[in-house]
Amino acid sequence: MKTIDSNISTQFSSDSVVPYFAVSATFNAVDVLRIWSGYGDITISGNTYTGAGDLLSISQVEESAELKASGVSITISGVPQAILTYALDAQYQNKEIIIYIGVLDKTTFQPSGSPYILFSGVMDIMTINDSASTLSIGVSAESKMIILQRSKSLRYTNEEQKRLFPNDKGLEYVSSLQDKPLIWGAGGSVAAFVSNNSDESNDYARDKYND
Repeated sequence: MKTIDSNISTQFSSDSVVPYFAVSATFNAVDVLRIWSGYGDITISGNTYTGAGDLLSISQVEESAELKASGVSITISGVPQAILTYALDAQYQNKEIIIYIGVLDKTTFQPSGSPYILFSGVMDIMTINDSASTLSIGVSAESKMIILQRSKSLRYTNEEQKRLFPNDKGLEYVSSLQDKPLIWGAGGSVAAFVSNNSDESNDYARDKYND
């Protein structure tokens, strides 16, 4: 269950408040993009966030009491060429992205209290708009709940079982049983005939079973 810091809750209830948004996008253990909706640098949980000002745009974030997945889009305009080059080569899909909302102290203009996690998910699709007037990069993100809606690709095969549990032999003979004819309830002698793959033995087995 998400909780809101008491300082933030109090300030949001006051007549005057200075809210902000912050985005943390993790590309790998070293490369983490941290930006926020104001100017200059601020510190959140010991990490420095660089101000993007009006160049940062975040779509509406939907929160619901229902157990369902929702997405969000983040756009950064006026992107330098160096960041564009990095974005083209970055392995961003399924990497973590978090959006925070918080309030600034009116005196220090630094975050007051711990920000609220507005959205937590994974990056999905990146779009680049390189026009004559500006260069922008957009990223659509999916909630981690989307994982619950994806079908599993696991198969009941010996190879798949070995991949998960190398010493497990539980599915070792599955492939040999797929096309093997069996007559349920037959005696041992009939089963011996059926285990043969010839049509004659199978016909004999059926006759013996019908008797």
